[in-house]
Amino acid sequence: MKQIVALTALGLDRPGIVAAVTKVLYESGCNLEESSMTLLHNDFAMIVLISMPDTTTLEKLKNAIQPVAHEMGLSVNFRTLSEREISDHNQESLPNYSLSIYGTDKPGIVYRITSLLAKHKINIIDLETQCTRSRQPLYSMVLDITVPESLGEEFLSRMLAELCNEIKVDFSLEPITFCEEM
Repeated sequence: MKQIVALTALGLDRPGIVAAVTKVLYESGCNLEESSMTLLHNDFAMIVLISMPDTTTLEKLKNAIQPVAHEMGLSVNFRTLSEREISDHNQESLPNYSLSIYGTDKPGIVYRITSLLAKHKINIIDLETQCTRSRQPLYSMVLDITVPESLGEEFLSRMLAELCNEIKVDFSLEPITFCEEM
């Protein structure tokens, strides 16, 4: 079974971070399996799952990335995925709904919404938040979630409406459909 490694890197944003890190991965014979990269205020964050060839060890990869991390001012961490983590990855982990939350910024929005989801065994696949600074700070949160079939969209909408009314935010819930391969 191939070795899959999660690499995380965080540092002050500047041009060339992605090119520098992926060059090391390419030159080490690694393949980029999945990634998420984003700018968070002034920091650039990346999470990358890579498959490593048999000819590369984690120690070699760490040594190869060290000069780039130093030059770019990145904090870099690695974690090897277990065989079970690799084999458990399947289609059931795909999101089936997109949930958007909008309202005046205030503490607790993420906590209250994610606690409700966790209580009902709803898995968060992706979560992004943004706060716009204007006369009245507006907060938005977009989540891709996997909802168990047993819950149903109507039940989920009702419980979200109740909570969103309580914390004074708006929401929209949309099913996600994936295109079938031809």
